[in-house]
Amino acid sequence: MAEHNADNLQSELLSFRQNWQEEITNEQGGTQGRRSRHNSEKDAPLTQEERATQLFLEGARYEKEGQLQVAVYYYRQAVHLVPDIEFKIAESQQHADYYGDSDVEEEEEDDGELDPHAGNQLMECMTNSFRLMNMTGLCSPEKPQTATHISVLPTELLSSLFRWVVSKDLDVKSLAQLSLVCKWFYVCARDTEIWKQICLRVWGINCDTALYNNSWRQMYVDRPHVRVDGVYISTNTYIHIGEPTIGSHYKPCHLVEYYKYLRFFADGTVLVYTSADDPQTVVQALNHPPYRDASIQSGFYRLTEGDKISIWYSRVLKPKKDVSARGRANREKPEVREHHFFMTLTLKSGARRRNAQLLWEMYRYEIKNLKTGKSTESDIPFSSFKPFVFSGVRSYLSHSLNSI
Repeated sequence: MAEHNADNLQSELLSFRQNWQEEITNEQGGTQGRRSRHNSEKDAPLTQEERATQLFLEGARYEKEGQLQVAVYYYRQAVHLVPDIEFKIAESQQHADYYGDSDVEEEEEDDGELDPHAGNQLMECMTNSFRLMNMTGLCSPEKPQTATHISVLPTELLSSLFRWVVSKDLDVKSLAQLSLVCKWFYVCARDTEIWKQICLRVWGINCDTALYNNSWRQMYVDRPHVRVDGVYISTNTYIHIGEPTIGSHYKPCHLVEYYKYLRFFADGTVLVYTSADDPQTVVQALNHPPYRDASIQSGFYRLTEGDKISIWYSRVLKPKKDVSARGRANREKPEVREHHFFMTLTLKSGARRRNAQLLWEMYRYEIKNLKTGKSTESDIPFSSFKPFVFSGVRSYLSHSLNSI
């Protein structure tokens, strides 16, 4: 009985060894078949799309190594063959990630060179790098020329020129127009350091980019702020009752239209002006000092509580000299009064323009007698005042005196 069990065990062990050897032989044959098919595919001529894919991947490899000029050359060759090669590679990679490719994974495992998941990560990295390079590629002259093209300038020098375009006056509109020249200018106009300096000049140290996806430019676009490339105008009217004519008891009524102007500067100052003149003539008077009208008041503003703007300005009223009957000026010291005005406005964005309106919240004045030291305060009714509406003026930021 014991001998019979030993014989059965030996026969089962021999059968297991034979089956195991057959399986190994079949696997080696299948692998060699796949490799032979793969080698035959390599020997076949490449299609235009396959050639473009190789150039694309080669450019991505050089870009990863820091050789941008060589990478640009390969990218241009790939795009010349297949203009949308970037999207085709991205779609094929997404398809491979979703459905998987067992043959490729087995081949990579057999070669023992690449991890199965490393190819997916590398492809994603290359695709993102090409998308970035597609935006940051250097510009080139449209037509052959003998003069030196601006593309020979280093990026650091071009960024310095962009800072002069923005200047201390924060001409962000010109920066946006400059970014439309080419892809290289577009990337230079998105320089994080430029937008950081812009935000610091607008809000000072009260800047938190965490609320805006850690983007300085996004914070400037989304966060309320006054515009400095124009003037805010409030159009108001009142009724003036005239004097009756001779022989008549009728008193004519006149509808008088006048305007309130606010012009903000990037350094925190503001001009306040009220006039019945046409806005086209007044905006030129607010361009730069010296101002021709003495009634133009200069004050200060600051952004508070998100969309609130606090404005303070003052003026000094000196009475005319009182001349006595003897022709001498009255030696008594005249009373000099200081008028301080305080405004609180709320920024509001329209359907098509951001920060284009200022709504009235508070308007108050204080009169201080410099001789007696007494002061009185009072509120100015503003319910009849219309909101300020922004109007752009090109000449305000046409000159740049300092870099930001």
